[in-house]
Amino acid sequence: MTHIEDLIKQIQRGAESGQLIVPKIEKFLQNPVAMEDKLDRAFMSQLFQARYRERMPGVFSPSMLASCTRQVFFYKTGKDGKKQKRIDSNGIFLDGDFRHFKWQFVLWKMHRAGIIQLLCPEHKPIGTEIFVLNESGNYGGTLDQIYWLPEEKMVVINDYKGMNGNNFASYTAKGISLRYTSQAVGYAILGNSVLSTILPKKIEKVIILGENKNGAVFNRKIKSPLGLYEWVLDVEQYHYAIAKRLKSLRSYEKRNEVPPPECISVTRMMFRDCPYNKHCRGEVEKIQAQLKKVGKDQRPKFQTGH
Repeated sequence: MTHIEDLIKQIQRGAESGQLIVPKIEKFLQNPVAMEDKLDRAFMSQLFQARYRERMPGVFSPSMLASCTRQVFFYKTGKDGKKQKRIDSNGIFLDGDFRHFKWQFVLWKMHRAGIIQLLCPEHKPIGTEIFVLNESGNYGGTLDQIYWLPEEKMVVINDYKGMNGNNFASYTAKGISLRYTSQAVGYAILGNSVLSTILPKKIEKVIILGENKNGAVFNRKIKSPLGLYEWVLDVEQYHYAIAKRLKSLRSYEKRNEVPPPECISVTRMMFRDCPYNKHCRGEVEKIQAQLKKVGKDQRPKFQTGH
């Protein structure tokens, strides 16, 4: 079994749908939420600055945990890549920035109202866009938001995701994707290792807060005037799988061995958006051809991932 397939099984067994923050947000938004004073303005000013922190060279992040192992290897070893020129992908990232700002501001206002408590008070902005780096200085990333839930008595981090209507419907019906879960839990594990001395407890839960870009959702499973749904993940259940993935990534780097490709098609977004796809096209085309030959329900022996 490959590392990714093992991770998928771990996540499918452990993922749970919960209702920790969405009901609180919906209740809070029964009243208008607006920027009202200098504290609100200061928070947003600090947020803009924190969000656009420059990337540190040679540091890979939990966001890469569900990426192709080869992509991470190329990134860390400084392989020549290319900038993204696809309008739709660039638009998605731009949209994501401002969706983060919106919900981070809402939770800031909920913090001021005493509904939740944003943690790491010395950080600016409080509890939001917190960069954490391991002792080796080669693995780090930014927590979207970390806070204490007084009623539940637990430390939680939020990971915000905007989703198109089709993905939102699929994820709420069948479960959130590996790409999202492995990233979010990876950030929690990293946060626990770096922030242990300043948190009241370990980060126990990760909330992936998905927003339907089409707006309100009213069906048999979901009734959300805001188009929100949360996936609550138990950090401990994924610890082994994430550690195994990290070990695999580091072993290739230590041996200076280029990992096999994990893409299965040159037409999928995973391949098209990869800055290093020019180095892999021939191999992925062979994988794609063999998959087509043997059938969609089978995978060639040399295939290692998604």
